[in-house]
Amino acid sequence: MVIIVICIWIFIYYRLKSNSLNTLAFILGSFGLFTIGIFFFRDIIEEIIMKVQFGILSLFENVITDLDVFYQNSSIIVRTPKIIKNILINYECSGVIEVLVFTSILIFYPIKDFKAKTIKFVLGNFTIMLANVLRMALMIIALKYFGDRVFDFVHLILGKLLFYIIMICMYYFTLSKFHINKCKVVE
Repeated sequence: MVIIVICIWIFIYYRLKSNSLNTLAFILGSFGLFTIGIFFFRDIIEEIIMKVQFGILSLFENVITDLDVFYQNSSIIVRTPKIIKNILINYECSGVIEVLVFTSILIFYPIKDFKAKTIKFVLGNFTIMLANVLRMALMIIALKYFGDRVFDFVHLILGKLLFYIIMICMYYFTLSKFHINKCKVVE
């Protein structure tokens, strides 16, 4: 059944492309690849992303005392004089969705140069992971120096705001600026 759905998706994509319906092909291609990635490759992608992010976060263990990063449990333990906080990094917080969205859009984005697309793929996905690590580092620092009372604010508002500002800039520089530079301004 799955193979049939994928074959139908590919067939419809190529029919749209051959009829010069590029916008619809882009939307269908991106959405289809994202859906396939979420349903069939989520665990593999999550494993890779978590290894990279926890590898970077483990560098903070040497700088911040009373911090333990556990890749196997997807958890971060922050100890302060008053509390011990265990932060579990789940599927939604890992950045899997953001990586899949960016990758799906980039693959079907009308950039003909394979080398440029590959560089944008690597830099864009690394930026997403680094932004997520910065968000987690902000939560760790807030817990360590300001206590549990600011955790929800930093996690739900400040951290996500930082993350999405970085995402908007990343999308602009990897995708939008490409087309802006190609456009000619007529005076």
